[in-house]
Amino acid sequence: MKPPSNSFSSQINAPSSSQAAQNTLSNPECGVRKVTIKQLLQAVESRYGLPRFTVSGHGIGKVLLVANVYSTDVGEEIPRRITYSFDDGSGRIDGFKWEGICDPDFDPFDYACVVGELDRFDDGRKAIKIFHIRPIYDPHEVYYHIIHAIVDTLSVERGPPPRGSMASPISASHSQEADQVEKITEAVGDLAISGGRGELSSSRTQNNSKNNPPPAVSRLERDIASCISRLTAASEDDESSDDGAEIGAIIEEIKALYPDIEAKEFSSAVESLINQGIITTTIDDYHYAST
Repeated sequence: MKPPSNSFSSQINAPSSSQAAQNTLSNPECGVRKVTIKQLLQAVESRYGLPRFTVSGHGIGKVLLVANVYSTDVGEEIPRRITYSFDDGSGRIDGFKWEGICDPDFDPFDYACVVGELDRFDDGRKAIKIFHIRPIYDPHEVYYHIIHAIVDTLSVERGPPPRGSMASPISASHSQEADQVEKITEAVGDLAISGGRGELSSSRTQNNSKNNPPPAVSRLERDIASCISRLTAASEDDESSDDGAEIGAIIEEIKALYPDIEAKEFSSAVESLINQGIITTTIDDYHYAST
């Protein structure tokens, strides 16, 4: 089947991909839930009130199904009812709608996206009352639906995913850096600040590029970077030389130079050094090395 022109009426009436991606789990009876045919076949009909059907104890209203159309039957009465037979690999179910002006044509086993609600035929068989149906040409839409159906099911049964768990890769990297700083803050402990500051003595200062970060960094950042470089260099003869400097050792030396430093200030300095690419974590979030 070839893709239709932009005037295809079923595509105009059907919800857009962005609308279909929105899932109103806070009110599932009024939202559009992505489902499989097996879920519809296992749905339990309520004896009283709404919602009419429930899946795993949770009510459903409108549903979105992606499946192949293995047969189509057009009735003879006027207005004519079109019956589609769907198969998505988890089961088979029929759907029906009244004939429209430009209903899509399907070759056997073409894929379709269907929006409707669960109903029954006169003989008692479960069926889908179709509101919108359109052909699918991109296989990724099939894969996406399978994943989204899993997400919808788990979200209804266990609640929505934790905040930030579906962030973009860029947001995720920032979140990881924030987690590192939080762990460092916990390691520093409760420190107070009164404005006192110190400097590394000349005997502790190394005259190489790693021990002398760019002048744009603050004095505290420069001292932390120098401390990490020196501790790393001191462990080169050990088997753990690749582990970098352990956070406890860094804190101990910085507290000796800055007796009144506060955890938040230390954490911010470490985060700044990470963001500038001057230091990086090694084996875990508690070991650091110069870049």
